[in-house]
Amino acid sequence: MMKVVLLAAGLSTRMGGKNKLICPIGDTCLVEIAMRNALSYTDDVLVVTGHESQAICEMARRLGIRTLYNGSYANGQETSIRSALEMVDGPLMILPADMPFITRDVYAECGRHLCGHDAARPVSAGRPGHPVALSQTAVEAYRSGNGLMRDLVMRMDHDFYEASTDAVITDVDTPQDFQRISAMIRR
Repeated sequence: MMKVVLLAAGLSTRMGGKNKLICPIGDTCLVEIAMRNALSYTDDVLVVTGHESQAICEMARRLGIRTLYNGSYANGQETSIRSALEMVDGPLMILPADMPFITRDVYAECGRHLCGHDAARPVSAGRPGHPVALSQTAVEAYRSGNGLMRDLVMRMDHDFYEASTDAVITDVDTPQDFQRISAMIRR
């Protein structure tokens, strides 16, 4: 199995000051769901933290998951990607932790599409999704450059494939998204 890197450092600015990753959904929260889903695929999970790191690190510790603090988290998601890929070798999958419907099957499908390519990324309804799978070659190329991950993926041998589920594009950005997805999780 490949490693999974969950990006959980952001400020949740579109949520109006609440950290969407740790807002309660019943007896759980988005980041805990993402961690458990990643663990259903592999035991090699890394969570990149930043904003409200202590709460996320505590959840990760209880689940036996490694964490990495990104001190530059306020400068955007790319800083978390760079922090993780400086520490973790490929092959791996990387995704934001606000995607609660990325299951073992979604990870496995993405991993299958990486075979023979440097990168794989699901697409649904014409929109690029997550996780993004990267070979060791792609990780090394990212480390040696200073560009954005999305640009690197486009330059490398990649497989953008039609996903079997819209979970690959279902994330939480706004309070309305949070309410809608929370209701789906509670069902």
